[in-house]
Amino acid sequence: MAGASQSNARAWYFLPDSAISNAGKPFFIPETDTVAEAVLAPVIKINRLGKTIAPRFGHRYYSELAPAIHFRLPEVRRRLLEEGLPADMAYSFDRSLIIGDFLPFNPEEKLTMTLNGAECALWKADDAPLSIDEALAAVSSSNTMKMGDIFAPIVSQGVKVEIGDTLEVFLSSLKSCACGEALASSCESPAPILSVKIK
Repeated sequence: MAGASQSNARAWYFLPDSAISNAGKPFFIPETDTVAEAVLAPVIKINRLGKTIAPRFGHRYYSELAPAIHFRLPEVRRRLLEEGLPADMAYSFDRSLIIGDFLPFNPEEKLTMTLNGAECALWKADDAPLSIDEALAAVSSSNTMKMGDIFAPIVSQGVKVEIGDTLEVFLSSLKSCACGEALASSCESPAPILSVKIK
């Protein structure tokens, strides 16, 4: 399940299992469109049963976070909305949400997404316009959250991607670099925790 936008905490949409994919494979732009956009989306895993979860209790329902990139088809979305149809098709196609490994949740850490090496999105839990707890409260107001469910607050504007592009996500607390050694002044850069090639 993914959703809850910054502009409207009560707007969300569901993703089928086929839309969710683990990291390690490239993202192929669907043949139905030539334009795609990518959004940084921290994925939260629910660890207990709950419904109508007040924001002040939200932190009790999760302890892990995974970096993710959600791909959307803006032209498909535009056409569907013009026809008065739901826009789910633009969000929930196969492998539209690529998820990295789950890590212990730390509200002081931040995720950074780069496009071909240039920073294009940033998320920090305690500085987000829509907090995780607010998003969880919105979704759980009408949906029972079960252990193992995941949800992904949308935390950035979409960035256009094309064939040949590379998206990478970095975690601020990562202490190892691409060479496998401890991060030091001699090291060029930290290793990404999620990397996706566009094809």
